[in-house]
Formats: sequence, C-alpha cells, structure tokens
Amino acid sequence: MMMAKKIEKVNKFKYLGSSVSVDSNSTTDIKARLTIARHATPQLTGIWKAKDIGMDLKKQLVRSLIWSTALYGSESWALKMCDEKLVTAFEMWVWRWMLRISWTERKTNKWIREKIGIPEEKGILEQIKHRKL
Repeated sequence: MMMAKKIEKVNKFKYLGSSVSVDSNSTTDIKARLTIARHATPQLTGIWKAKDIGMDLKKQLVRSLIWSTALYGSESWALKMCDEKLVTAFEMWVWRWMLRISWTERKTNKWIREKIGIPEEKGILEQIKHRKL
C-alpha cells in the first residue's frame, strides 16, 4: 500500500536552473542570468583585444558564448518594461566591452549599433520575444 505524501506549497522554486514564482515575476531570474553572462564577458578580453580576429567572428562569439548564457530559460520570462530596459542595457554593455569603448567616451547606443552592424530589431530583446513565440 502506497503512502500519500503531502505536497508543500511554495511561492517560488528553481526548476532546471530557472526561478519560477507564483506571481510570474521573472525579474530575479533575469537579473541572475544577466549577472552570470556579465561575469563571462570579461573572461574573453583576450579575444576582444585580438587584432587578427574580425568583427564578424567576435559578434558570433558574443552570440554563442554570452547570449546563450544570458538567454537560458528566457522562453518562460514574463517581461515587464523595467526588465526590457535591463536586457537592453546589458546588451549595450556587452557590445561596448567587445569594442573596448568606455561609457565616458559618450558614444550613443545608435552609434554602437551602427559600428557593429546590428540594428535594434536584431538585438537580444527581439531574440527573447522571438523565443517566446
């Protein structure tokens, strides 16, 4: 005879590395993912500084190494406007790090996007929205 186990009710839990909450608030999970990816970016400084590696390869490395870390579990995120701003700010931080452009140089996000050749419509935020579909 099987004994019935009582299931505990919780407000949030981790499932496959992503936080799931009762209120569908994804902000903590988004911040955690972006923090992990932010720590991975400086580890590739040697690649970003390499003159013999072209811009196209560097962009591919960002997409495969940084974006894959940042976007893990993004299909389940409930994005709010403040979360979208976090994601966009993170993306621009990564591109600036890759290009080795300090925020004190006063280059606009539009200028950065033109320099790397990735319009806003192809940015990380649009990738998240596409994955959610």
